[in-house]
Amino acid sequence: MLSQITIIAALYSLVAADAAGAISSLQSIVEDLDSKVQSWDSAAGLQGALVIQADIPSLTDAVANLSSELPSSVDNDQAKTLVSNLAPLGAAISALLNDLANKANDFQSVGATEIVKGDISELASPAADVVSKAINGLPTDADSDVLGSASSIVSVVSAGFSTGAEAFGAPTVAWPVVNVGDASAAASGASSAAASGASSAGSAAASDAASSAGSAAASDAASSAAKSDAAVTSAAETSSAAKSSAKSSSASNSTKTSSKSSSSSSSDKSSNAAVLTTYGVGAALAGAVAMLL
Repeated sequence: MLSQITIIAALYSLVAADAAGAISSLQSIVEDLDSKVQSWDSAAGLQGALVIQADIPSLTDAVANLSSELPSSVDNDQAKTLVSNLAPLGAAISALLNDLANKANDFQSVGATEIVKGDISELASPAADVVSKAINGLPTDADSDVLGSASSIVSVVSAGFSTGAEAFGAPTVAWPVVNVGDASAAASGASSAAASGASSAGSAAASDAASSAGSAAASDAASSAAKSDAAVTSAAETSSAAKSSAKSSSASNSTKTSSKSSSSSSSDKSSNAAVLTTYGVGAALAGAVAMLL
């Protein structure tokens, strides 16, 4: 008796096979229509444009059918197969829309702009549904290469519709965003945090260095200023001392000169007194001798 797990796996395989067949069928329709667009030009007139437009309903139905064929969830191995099948389909749809946009002027010249605009609008919503269902069905632990392929498919298809909508004035639709996973986000966050930390550390180091340099410069300047003030003060004191010494020396010299003058004067006076005394004694003796004679 088959186990429940085996039955579920078999059902998933059938769904995956149906999805692969639906993807392949849709891709053939897209490529056939794109070939007609490439072959058409304004010389074919409005009638030729209407021939192209006649294929749009079958294309829209095929897109809607694919949405119903896609499984609501897949495991990692099935996800690899799914994105591998969807990638060429996405590229084919984008090529069709770009070729339509390249011939926007030709379609306008035959009065078919509004027709193509309606076709793009009619196709955009079911195409967005297919992409959204495929992305939402991916496992949360899908491999990074699966997520990368899914993200690329979304980018290619949404870019094609954006180009077509811009060329013909059609409204745009919202497209899903592929979640690349918490691990990648965490790694990115860690890298950002590390870069931010390094930047902060660098800024702090630069700030500290600048502060230290500034403090050292200020200290050196203050020291130099203090030394300069001390030198000026010392010079002033030396000058004052020199002036005081000069005054003292001058006063001393003046005192010595005065003393010498006074001493010299006293000596001269004493000498004169001695001469007078000697002269007086001699005169007295001479007088006495004269009296005896």
